[in-house]
Amino acid sequence: MSALPSVTLPRRRPDEDRPGRPHLRVVEAPRHTTPFALVLVATAVVGIFGIVAMGALAAESAFAARELETEIDQLTMRYEELTGELAFLESPAHVRHVAVSQLGMVPSRQPDYLVLGQPVALDGTEPAGAAAEEAPDGAELLADPVKPALNSDQG
Repeated sequence: MSALPSVTLPRRRPDEDRPGRPHLRVVEAPRHTTPFALVLVATAVVGIFGIVAMGALAAESAFAARELETEIDQLTMRYEELTGELAFLESPAHVRHVAVSQLGMVPSRQPDYLVLGQPVALDGTEPAGAAAEEAPDGAELLADPVKPALNSDQG
């Protein structure tokens, strides 16, 4: 226990005047609170409207992106189909079939080979000189494989 005696202070009512302190009173709200509250509410409404509008735009963009992805998938499948069809049409077996059945071509029994860069006479004989434009018997030489095609186009 303590050796000091306890001291009790007298209680005062809150509305009593105290010496040296000013009298306290209730103050009314400032008059500019209403416009501030209206601006605050308007800002909140605009903000909520903006958030909802952005969400709607994002959803619309997501639908458009999904449609584009679906179209890309369809076009990719069509591209693969066309690539397969092209591979079939370019195959040697198909080219041979079309040449024989539709164009009336017949397979060669003994194929001839043309080596580019060496002049060849039209009758199939080798020329005596590589620089000669005509063979001795009057046959034209094929020094350039495009030259006969060009000559036939001119006239």
